[in-house]
Order: sequence, then structure tokens, then C-alpha cells
Amino acid sequence: MIEVKIPFMDEFKEVMLMGTKRQTARNKRYCQAGDVFHIFGAMFTVTRVYKCDLATVALAYEAEGCTSEEDFIGVWVRLHKRLGWTPDKEVYVHEFERVPA
Repeated sequence: MIEVKIPFMDEFKEVMLMGTKRQTARNKRYCQAGDVFHIFGAMFTVTRVYKCDLATVALAYEAEGCTSEEDFIGVWVRLHKRLGWTPDKEVYVHEFERVPA
């Protein structure tokens, strides 16, 4: 188990602490299954990391902490202004769960 740093926007604090947001799609791989990270005063463990296209990730918008596919796409575009929305782009999906206090 390695402690890693994965940045998250403050707007995801509540859904992460509630356990609603259970994954994050990133352009690069931040860690591997079994690693842990701390954010918003809580510890999370990474359960799985895999490659997937953005269109498929958008279908799992709830696990991304979003309210709809359009919401996920909007968040992605806001964070990746230069890249924009490219549905077939492969990203790394990091699944995680909160470790009970």
C-alpha cells in the first residue's frame, strides 16, 4: 500500500464523503489498486484502475459524482479546455472507496 496524491475539485467534497463519487477519470494513471489517498479529511483506498474511453465513462456519470452525462461532459470540458470533449479518448479510470474512520 502506497499513499498517493490525487487532486479533486472542492465541488466533489460532499459526494466523495457520502460515497456517491466512487471513481475518477484521468489522462494519466495516478496509482494502482491497493494504494490510498487522503482528501477532504478522509482516507480512500483505490480498488481498481483501468483504461476506458470517455464516452463509456460518461455513462457511469453517477460514479463520477455527476448528475447526468451532460454534467460529466461539462466538468470534463471545464477541466480540459484545450483537449475538449473527445468521446473516443482513452483515459484511466480510478475506482475507490472511503475507508471507515
